[in-house]
Amino acid sequence: MIRLQFLYLPVAFIAPGTKAARSGHNYPMIHFNRVHKYHQTQPLLYDFSLFLAKGSYTCIDTDSTTATAIQRMIMAYEKPDNGDLTVDGISIADIPNARIPYLRRQIGLIESKPLLLENRSIRDNIEMPLRILELSTKAITDRVNETLNQSGLTEVADKPAKHLDEPTRRLVACARATVHRPCIVLADAAQSHQPASIRAVESRILESAWHQNSCIIRFGTPRELEGRPADCSIMTVGQSKRQKYEPSAEFNTDR
Repeated sequence: MIRLQFLYLPVAFIAPGTKAARSGHNYPMIHFNRVHKYHQTQPLLYDFSLFLAKGSYTCIDTDSTTATAIQRMIMAYEKPDNGDLTVDGISIADIPNARIPYLRRQIGLIESKPLLLENRSIRDNIEMPLRILELSTKAITDRVNETLNQSGLTEVADKPAKHLDEPTRRLVACARATVHRPCIVLADAAQSHQPASIRAVESRILESAWHQNSCIIRFGTPRELEGRPADCSIMTVGQSKRQKYEPSAEFNTDR
């Protein structure tokens, strides 16, 4: 495990990830290059650089507003105010509107408060990304059954989402975000406290996606990031004294 903590400095972080390094995959999945992002007049990211390779696993300890800004830029809901961001080789500043849906299909998002199809079953919710990709009926059935089993949801697969408690909703969101084996998985910290058993299952789901070569990014406090792989990369994007930021230093976490 490598942990980098910077309370007052922006970070340039090059993280191919241990698994990626072992398997030789150094394809640049996400690259923030000296990005500036503001919320109203408050800087969230200042001269921020981050390189994540295909198959990397990175945990980011930051506040919820900055985490949301990073996620929205990666998914092309917002653009950097300055600097460059490329996702899977595509410039977010220049991406044509017609390509945005295809980019988002390659990203699995686990929201802090999961948004589910309330009147549909757990199975229906998990199937959704596969149906969007127009997989065959057999492929969908096989993949969903595998995911239900992995997440411990098989016995309640036909239960409507509106009747689920918050921990179970979180597991459904994790299963839905990873079932289609996306290039990128963005996992926000849960809004409510999750039992240790739920956090353990979530960690197993994300680690399985990682072994399928997804680029995993988890957001949250150190406690919320418990259960991560021992050799993942961890970074802290500090939020205090932003006015004292200096130009980025660069750190290489190749192992």
